[in-house]
Amino acid sequence: MVAGPSALFESVKADLAKMTGRLVYIGERSDLAAANKLLGNAMIIGLSAVMADVLTLAQASDIHGEDAIKLLGMLDLNATVGGRGLNMAKGNFAPSFELVMARKDVRLMLETSGSRSMATLPAIAARMDQLIAAGHGAEDASVLGIDAVVRP
Repeated sequence: MVAGPSALFESVKADLAKMTGRLVYIGERSDLAAANKLLGNAMIIGLSAVMADVLTLAQASDIHGEDAIKLLGMLDLNATVGGRGLNMAKGNFAPSFELVMARKDVRLMLETSGSRSMATLPAIAARMDQLIAAGHGAEDASVLGIDAVVRP
């Protein structure tokens, strides 16, 4: 990712292209490349933490970790980002998986894990409880992102 003055980018584009398999110019603002790198790394770190919880649940359920990860490979995570993620960014929390139902599943996950350490699910449960108490229980579970977007 490259950001900064477009004229400067155009003058070095060919040389930069030789150093990478993919070159993406993202705009004039000089901070955009660094900010977008943080967005990507947040996703990688967040997914790693969720996968740790999935592996913990697999262990607690006597399922081989490799089988649990193969299951994740069958999910279309790109569709989740493109669908649910885009709806979140737009502040659209129309229910397809109500927060109260998702919270029930998270309760079951935490019960299944027992005393094992979890990387993300306890914090997610606490946030869900706050949102349910604030009256968002019938909205989509993606309402977890409500504070990150401006609602119309």
